[in-house]
Amino acid sequence: FTSRPFYKRLDRTLQHYLRSAELLFTFAKKRFSVELSDKLFSGLVTARRALSIFQHHDGVTGTAKDPVVLDYGNKMQDALVKCWKIIESATEALLSSGESDKEGEGAALVV
Repeated sequence: FTSRPFYKRLDRTLQHYLRSAELLFTFAKKRFSVELSDKLFSGLVTARRALSIFQHHDGVTGTAKDPVVLDYGNKMQDALVKCWKIIESATEALLSSGESDKEGEGAALVV
């Protein structure tokens, strides 16, 4: 963790938010019969790709050139913003009292 600690921290932060976004998206999609936006799912895919590109080998080991690392950082920052939006949308859907609830089959949200 001595080379490029900022990006490694960003990597771990994105990993945590991505997992949270995946879980909340799944709970919301299971609970409601209406489909969550394909745009939200696309955001999950984009975030997964950004994380996997950085974790491949050059990003984590610190051997990538500066312009490449900046590109990785920008992609991870964009992915982090997408994760926040997914978390916000899924949480809003779970906390709303809509009539689209699937006959009591919803997943419990523990806060």
